[in-house]
Amino acid sequence: MLFDDILGGTSLCPGGAAQSIAKGSGANCATAITGCDHGTHVASIAVGNSATLKGVAPGAKLVSIQVMSKFTNAADCSPMPAPCVQAFLSDIARGLERVYLLAQKSRPYTIAAAILSIGNGGLYASDCNAAFPALTAAINKLYRAGVATTIAAGNEGVTGLISAPACIRPAVAVGSTTKTDAVSVFSDLSPLVDLMAPGSDIRAAVPGGGLMVKSGTSFAAPHVAGAWAILRQAQPGAGLNQVLTALECTGKPVTRNGITKPRIQVMRALSVLRSPASGCR
Repeated sequence: MLFDDILGGTSLCPGGAAQSIAKGSGANCATAITGCDHGTHVASIAVGNSATLKGVAPGAKLVSIQVMSKFTNAADCSPMPAPCVQAFLSDIARGLERVYLLAQKSRPYTIAAAILSIGNGGLYASDCNAAFPALTAAINKLYRAGVATTIAAGNEGVTGLISAPACIRPAVAVGSTTKTDAVSVFSDLSPLVDLMAPGSDIRAAVPGGGLMVKSGTSFAAPHVAGAWAILRQAQPGAGLNQVLTALECTGKPVTRNGITKPRIQVMRALSVLRSPASGCR
């Protein structure tokens, strides 16, 4: 859930600071707080690299940025148990600004993509840039820097609408598919969705070293971010639009209620990036 800044909440930065870039600032919050296993699960899908789990891009690096706050009011957490984590819009924008600053300093490494497995700021049929000016500005800065912002499309199961902030352009909105390449029943789907990726019954890491199966568009978005890292590593000169086009035109079409979108196929996309003359599919 996205909140504006007039509501309560407790900072999860070290020492309760309002904001921090000190070492350890992106550390996982206490798992007794509902939702504090979410980021680990998302991250391991994108870049997990252990004996028991490999993510999409196991050789990639991860920058962890904590944008969540702790809420203790049951009404703020519903339908999750309290205490829980939720996100302020301003904190998400500051987190993306931090990604942008790091992208300027990260040479010889390249930040390929930012993952926002977060919502719901409302459902939209068209772009919602005007409703979220600070987030839009941050996403546009990342876009101009060549960093994709991959955002979960939302889990309301509606067709024709997607959740904020995935409705912000030029973010890469990601819907979820099942293991049999159907659109997941919970996934929002609209013309604003750019790519589809597996998000149903995804087995990935949770804090403490275990593995858990979860479902949601939150777990489709890191598949796309991991794919982006692979493609940018293989073709460092490929621009953001080139990578997106390669993933779109080589993806496997999946359809619900007349809306068809591409489920990513990384190796085919890589072939197109390496040899554009080879064409799509």
